[in-house]
Amino acid sequence: MRPKFSLSVAVLLVLAFSASAWAIPATVVKSKWLDVKTGAGSAVSLYDDDGNKVTGSATNRGGLFRFYDQENYDEDGNREYVTDFRGYAPDYPTTYYAFCIEVVESIGNHNLLPYNVTNLGDAPIDNNNWLFPTMGDVAADKMARLWADHFDDTVTGGHKQRGAFQAAVWELVYDQGVIDLASGHFQMADTGTDSEFDLAKSWLENLGDDKARLVALTWDGRQDFVVEVVPETSSALLWCMIGGVVGVGCWFRRRRQI
Repeated sequence: MRPKFSLSVAVLLVLAFSASAWAIPATVVKSKWLDVKTGAGSAVSLYDDDGNKVTGSATNRGGLFRFYDQENYDEDGNREYVTDFRGYAPDYPTTYYAFCIEVVESIGNHNLLPYNVTNLGDAPIDNNNWLFPTMGDVAADKMARLWADHFDDTVTGGHKQRGAFQAAVWELVYDQGVIDLASGHFQMADTGTDSEFDLAKSWLENLGDDKARLVALTWDGRQDFVVEVVPETSSALLWCMIGGVVGVGCWFRRRRQI
């Protein structure tokens, strides 16, 4: 009987860990942006494969966007009110933060828009982005580590932190994970010591191993965004489940001994 019990425990542990897997977001999210905290405003530009500038030097005014009034739809088109994305504002339970993926695309006004939930490596989705491919899995992996390392500090930080984080995101998107802010498709002006440039460079060159679970919100013709997906089951609940399994095992073994 002991081998059978050991197998049962193993199965239950697998089920417990499976329950802690990341939530699968709805396929379509209706959201509208509430406000934005911008970066410090360093100049950024895009270049084609031949080194020709394809945009004028734009000011890095991307930053931390806050969305609200989220409406989710499942694969059958049924509307749900489930917060799939990580939020910080207790007064707005369906509020969550996001960063821009594209340099030149407009976000538009505050209308409720139907964003598609897209694998991050397959973003951006934009017919105006014909000069550049999607970011790919390498960039998406590095962005997940960047997010895990510095997103919380960016939320509580100032203009420099937000500008550096936005620049780091764009660098990963447009150079497909190759890190060099001074060359490549995406370039950022180095404004001197202790600048957004220096901070973004430092973050990208020293990525940790932890990863956030990220997806893209895409809508062709509007700005695409990167957001974090929340876990379906908390770590605390996971360990309660594991503790329950272990407790059953102990009880079972004591009964066998009796």
